[in-house]
Formats: sequence, structure tokens, C-alpha cells
Amino acid sequence: MNVAKPVDETERRRRRLEEEREEEKRLIAGFEQGLRNGDASSVAAQALYEHLSGLLPGMLYRLWRAGELNDHQLRDAVAELWMKNKSPVSGDLSPASGLSKRRWVELFHATDFLTRCEGVPRGEAPVAAALEHVHFEKQPTESLTVYRGEATRTQGRGMSWTLDPACAEKFAIDTILNPETAEPTVFEATVPGRAVLAVFCDEREQEVVVNPKMLVGRAAPV
Repeated sequence: MNVAKPVDETERRRRRLEEEREEEKRLIAGFEQGLRNGDASSVAAQALYEHLSGLLPGMLYRLWRAGELNDHQLRDAVAELWMKNKSPVSGDLSPASGLSKRRWVELFHATDFLTRCEGVPRGEAPVAAALEHVHFEKQPTESLTVYRGEATRTQGRGMSWTLDPACAEKFAIDTILNPETAEPTVFEATVPGRAVLAVFCDEREQEVVVNPKMLVGRAAPV
């Protein structure tokens, strides 16, 4: 009677890794097709669940440059992939994923101006985190004072800002893993309306996406 030899542990690991790679390829192909189909919300949510959000910005940029997305699909995808991504810009938390600031600016400029407020009723001056949310229907024409919380060494060069200094302070504390080596700081900047690329808000905060080139000489630690 022949007895099957036990599968070597190394071979088991090899097979498991191969299965995981194939599953990731399947998911990525599904994400790409979903963006083509205009289903950016579901794609962004699933990628966040699968810890693959970092792959989407580059995918979106390639599809846009190839002319595979119409204007409506692009606007929806830029908003969803930015809002449902903990680190959409390469170099923020994971330099191997995300998209460069320059290319994000290209995408935002292609959408003209994005504004999306979720769960915040209009016309009743709702208050969130002691801040009355202002609803932007179009790009602001006047200067805005914005805040960003992060490590001191970054010099406030990021794209994501907020109108609420308390919110920025919370981000400063939450994003610094080791305060002894990376001092948390709140930066303040007053930027012209044309520097604002998008405004996203919900019950917790109002995020202002700023063109980083227009922050030079404007951002200062509070």
C-alpha cells in the first residue's frame, strides 16, 4: 500500500503565497474594471477592506491618461479614491504606494473643482467639532486659513488640510508614532482661493485639498 508523503512545509508556504498572489491579481483586475464601469465607490471601499488602497491612485491615473474614463467617472473616482484612502499621496505613510503630489494635482485640475459634503444638512449651519461647516458649491474666490497636523520635519508640505485647528491638532497627535523622534506640530497657512483643489466634509471634519506648490512660504507652525 502506497502512503502519500507529507507535503513539505516549504512547499505549503510556496503554494499559499502563489494562491495569495493570484487572488490579489484577481482583485486588482476587478478594481480596474470597476473604475471603467463607474463604480468607484464600491472599488474604493473593497480596496480599503483588502488593504490595497495604495494601488488605486496609480491605476486611476493610468486609466485617465489612456482616455478610458469620461468626465463624470473621473470626478467620482478622484473623490472616492481620495476620501477612502488613509495615505493617497506617495511618501505619506507608504512610499511604495499612492500617487505623487504632482500627479494628484493633475487629476484634481482635470475635475475642475470637487466638493462633496456627506451627512451634513444644508441651510441649517450644522456644527461639527465646534466648527460651522461652510458648503462650497464652487472654488472659493477669497483666501482661506487652513490647518494641518503632522510631524515638524515635514514643514507643512502636504495636500490635505482642514478649516478646524482642533481637528488638525488631533491628526498631529494620532499620526506621530514616536513623539520623541517626530514632534507633532500644527501648521497654519492662508492660501488664495485658486489654491483650493477640493473640499470634502462630513460630520467630523471639513477637509481642504490644497495645491502644494502654492503653499511655499505660507505654511508656518502654530
